[in-house]
Amino acid sequence: ASIGLMHRLSPIDMDQARRMLDHLCERWRRQALAHAWLAHLHLLRAQQACAGVSGPDQALARAHAAAAVQYDPGSPLVLAVDGHACVHGARNLEGAQDRFAQALSLRGDHSLALLFQAELQVLQGATRAGRAAVRRAAQTVSLEPLRFLYDAVSALAAWADGDPDAAIAFAQQSLQRNPRYMPAWRILVAAQVEGERL
Repeated sequence: ASIGLMHRLSPIDMDQARRMLDHLCERWRRQALAHAWLAHLHLLRAQQACAGVSGPDQALARAHAAAAVQYDPGSPLVLAVDGHACVHGARNLEGAQDRFAQALSLRGDHSLALLFQAELQVLQGATRAGRAAVRRAAQTVSLEPLRFLYDAVSALAAWADGDPDAAIAFAQQSLQRNPRYMPAWRILVAAQVEGERL
């Protein structure tokens, strides 16, 4: 339930999802998945607020991701979320790359690991590889509430690859699925300016 609530991205729903996951973490401290999803929730909050690296959500995301890895270092989901926290919580791209490689060595078709790795590749300038990885990730997505994230990373990859028309289309698709997702709005605006669609 908390996964669905957090991806609605309304502050009330995100607070409720956080309380649910906090409750799980308090009752079962060694439950790695609760910590992993709580880390993901804090990363979403940071993206929505456009907070800096020192923001409290980044710190909480890193702490919960580290706890998740401590309790289950063999989970592809846990490793993928920890890698995502390395990118958006600590700006540690090398650490993120290692985590995604570990996750994908355990399960080569893990959708979130592929998605987060695709985003990292785009941020590192490997835009073609990122576009290919996000296409592969989108084929294996299993959690429908997260579909807007796949569209947004597809938009980012297309924009970084110099394809503003595709970036606009993917960003609009992401926003149709979830109009509250701020990174998709930012990509849409940048792609429209680049495509001279002022």
